[in-house]
Amino acid sequence: FLNMAQLQYVKELLPSNEGGVINVEFDHVNFNNIHTLVYQTSGLTANSSGEIAKTSVQSALDTASGSSEPFMYVLNVSWTKSGSTYTVKFTRHNDFYELELNSFKRGTSSRPRYRHLGNKFIFTPIDTGASIKFTLLKQPKDIAYGSVNCELPEHTHKKITEMAVDLAILSLRDSELSQLTK
Repeated sequence: FLNMAQLQYVKELLPSNEGGVINVEFDHVNFNNIHTLVYQTSGLTANSSGEIAKTSVQSALDTASGSSEPFMYVLNVSWTKSGSTYTVKFTRHNDFYELELNSFKRGTSSRPRYRHLGNKFIFTPIDTGASIKFTLLKQPKDIAYGSVNCELPEHTHKKITEMAVDLAILSLRDSELSQLTK
């Protein structure tokens, strides 16, 4: 229940399409609740198709964090070329090809764009010499009694414990309810 609660806690801080206004980077207070899970990868380079495999990004995160939990959320992508660093703008799949046809909006060396597919990131323009860094929110380590503590900051532990108790109570009610319906 503690593992489910800490994961739920982090997910509640992520932006959603369900009308919430919470955003992990809304201000320093929100960010302080999960800062221990945020890592920046070392520079990666795209292949000749402008792609970086998700496994390469995960390996870079594993090296940066010293653990192997998957990333949950891409906070930022930056691109460094010839000593200058630029933010890489996420592009929705529905808009990508239309933007590529527009000479004012397509990705350039100083305004690169990326798309995220199931197993890779695709960058435009294709530039195998650009150094690409990801700032990622990783999933917290599973809490294991006696060996792994909660990775989140200490001030979040009370809330996570309360959430775990609520989840445990809910599961007890569900089992009682199923007994009544039999």
